[in-house]
Amino acid sequence: MISDRRALVARWSSYLACEDRPVEMVDYYIHPVVARLMDRVISGGSGLFFLVGLQGSGKTTALFALYVVTHSKGVDTDFFILGKEKDRERLRVEESVKDKHRVLFVDLPDYPVGGAKSLFRDLDLVVGAYYRRSYGNRGSIVVAVQKELFQGHYFFGKALKVELPRFTSGELAQVYRCRFKDSGPFTDDALFLLSETSRGVIRRFLRYIWLCVDGTADSASVIGVDDVRRIISRSVVAEDMNLELSAFLKDAERFKAVCVLESLQLDGPRNQKDIARELDLSESGLSRLLVKLEASGYVRREQGVRKEMIIHPG
Repeated sequence: MISDRRALVARWSSYLACEDRPVEMVDYYIHPVVARLMDRVISGGSGLFFLVGLQGSGKTTALFALYVVTHSKGVDTDFFILGKEKDRERLRVEESVKDKHRVLFVDLPDYPVGGAKSLFRDLDLVVGAYYRRSYGNRGSIVVAVQKELFQGHYFFGKALKVELPRFTSGELAQVYRCRFKDSGPFTDDALFLLSETSRGVIRRFLRYIWLCVDGTADSASVIGVDDVRRIISRSVVAEDMNLELSAFLKDAERFKAVCVLESLQLDGPRNQKDIARELDLSESGLSRLLVKLEASGYVRREQGVRKEMIIHPG
């Protein structure tokens, strides 16, 4: 029944963070990039790795999956969540076990805008643990850190960076269907629109699902495209993308960027002049904004057959 499915979907989507989710509800998706890192760690080599991803992109889930699989292979491992003071204290006294390969997985919390000072404080704990370990027997340390703040600390240059790719829209929709077998209570088109609007961020996808289920609680019917567009408004998307876009856009540019991305999502590739006219933006101002969005992979520009500039979603 639709009402039963709604209840299941509401519960599943209400756990936005992996560390809050009951064990039976932690979904593992091992991306090939993460699988290669897993092979390196299990093989017994030593090294320091940063698993980098956007806030809410599934870093903790990927890190925990790495920990579970590595531990199951008989490797001596430990998992630290630096949002917990007891784990901070454990990491302060961490040393390698003599004659034994040991792998540490360290999950840094997500930090707010301007949170670099807190990030650096936590990184100093990781640095201390790394250098306290016996030389030549340091094992590996894998640290999950948010992409928005991956800059400015000298230790970033001493490790290998493994970037967690965004989910594609199809992958996000498939995560849902793997869990519930089909798209219900959403239509296929509505679920795909939610996937696109989430821009590859799993936590955002879960939040939007929950908002849509909650926002149609008085209805017994399926949730369609119009429902999604009404509930996941432009202001909701702008609020969620604020930290992500703040890494390279000024305050005044961020809402305009969301409008541009939404226009491309709804209407597909567009002529740059048409976008400027639709959103009441100057062509020169839009051009500067598109240069920044293209540099960060949000859009792609190419010259059309009439030498006009065509803008594609990234």
